[in-house]
Amino acid sequence: MHSGMLSFLIGVLGVFVFTGLTAYYMQQFKKISQDANISALERSKLTIVGGLMLYILFINLFLSLLRILGSRE
Repeated sequence: MHSGMLSFLIGVLGVFVFTGLTAYYMQQFKKISQDANISALERSKLTIVGGLMLYILFINLFLSLLRILGSRE
């Protein structure tokens, strides 16, 4: 039991969610980078964590796009 329309809707929802999360986290990272109260070591750690978060978001966004654009025959 596989519904093509349900898969398409999940893909579209995933694209909107992961695009929104990417924009939200980019704004958070921008605020963190401009904060003078954060030390260089903490900023370095946050850079690594932020990069990993964006990497995971981009992978999920790519998978959602594949769900929409991929052919299933």
